[in-house]
Amino acid sequence: MPSIWRGHSWSAHGDADANLVKCLMDRIRAGASLPSADLLAHNPSLEASAAQALDALAPRRVPCMFHADDPVFMASSKYGLQEIMHEVELWASECGAAFHTTPDKTVYMCAGADASQGRPIVFNGVQLSAVSVQRWLGILWPDDLDFTGVLRSRLQLCDESVAQLAGLAQMNVISWPMLCELFESQVDSLMDIGRWLFIMVAGAETLICDSYNRWARILLGAEWYRNAGTCSSEMGWSISGYHRVVLTVAVFRAKLCLTSCDDWHRSFHTLAAQLQCGWSAQSLSVLRAHGVMDWPTWAGAGSTLEEYRAYVVGVLREAFILHWRPCVEKHSMHPPYSAFEESPGVVLSFCKALQLDAVSEMSLRHWCRLRCGLPLLSHIGGRESGARYQNYIFCEQSTRKPVIHGVAICPHWTMQRQAFSAAVGMSPGDSHINFTQRWLSRIGDKATLAIVLKWAALIDQSAYNFWKSH
Repeated sequence: MPSIWRGHSWSAHGDADANLVKCLMDRIRAGASLPSADLLAHNPSLEASAAQALDALAPRRVPCMFHADDPVFMASSKYGLQEIMHEVELWASECGAAFHTTPDKTVYMCAGADASQGRPIVFNGVQLSAVSVQRWLGILWPDDLDFTGVLRSRLQLCDESVAQLAGLAQMNVISWPMLCELFESQVDSLMDIGRWLFIMVAGAETLICDSYNRWARILLGAEWYRNAGTCSSEMGWSISGYHRVVLTVAVFRAKLCLTSCDDWHRSFHTLAAQLQCGWSAQSLSVLRAHGVMDWPTWAGAGSTLEEYRAYVVGVLREAFILHWRPCVEKHSMHPPYSAFEESPGVVLSFCKALQLDAVSEMSLRHWCRLRCGLPLLSHIGGRESGARYQNYIFCEQSTRKPVIHGVAICPHWTMQRQAFSAAVGMSPGDSHINFTQRWLSRIGDKATLAIVLKWAALIDQSAYNFWKSH
């Protein structure tokens, strides 16, 4: 690209002039003076001719891509595209090939410009429709490559799926581990389509992280203001929503590097990186910003993609913990979350490893809610209150720490408390706080944890019924 034309926004309109194209090619080869970018902007024919000259001189050019039955033809101007369409018509006539051309299925767009302006594109005698966005290979591609709208619409689809899962959770018809797996397969999978492109969206990190935090709250039945760190941890997440994007980008770049040297995807990725432009440059910048080494820097002899993925997850997890701990320390419930959980996202995998029975798995969400301090366990006169001391709903005794009161003191739960005390060899009289923290912490004995989960379900469900009747 001649330096005088760098930074010019190409409109893709206008018709190229053959004589002008030849003249511009000669001047580019000779390093002679060229028309200014301002002249290109005000003369569509001159701009189209300049684009055609650059096409002809380009050492590498991709005029078309074929993916199954979805061919895409590309040119630097509408004039150039019409020429390609004419060549395709001639080839089809000679080879007896046929294209199913309809105005709504076969369309064209101009990157960074209004495709409807200027001459239309005609193929097989059909005038094609000009569009500003088109779905290709499962991804909506806008003509300005601004994926903000795509990201927002994807998040909205995920909101709908999360609402359905939340309904199942509220009705207690599926276990918490299954619900978390359904989130990954039905919600996060929607985000996975074209996830590597979301680094191109301004403010994507805030949008995505806020959405994942909101979904964690919804699935746990938490109010919007509840601590996001505790809720995401109970979902089994050890990295943030945007870290998932960074992970996808890192693996995507690694896969490009592992393709053969003559693969055109890799060739153009390498060229774009050398020119420090587009996704290739921006994705490398994102990896560096998150402390992740790119595949060529990290990989050694015999390194595998699975090992690299594990490395990236480890780096992102460490970064997430640095943000997660201050967030969790703001948890104002008693006892605080940080008193019985030191790492994010481990409780779910811990419980899966124990291979709990079906009844215990169905009770797990109730325990997770209590670990986050979500159930409302105290009241004043049958109503919610911000008073420092309130009445515990199961015994009407005044308390300012309802979770501790219920687990370690309340006579209503004496039988459950005795069973738990016998299982862990610990008396609530030793320390109410320590006893409650032990009840809320991960317990390696499956039988003891089953006692805790059954008790947690009784507390959470009874609290729900109390407020439903009030």
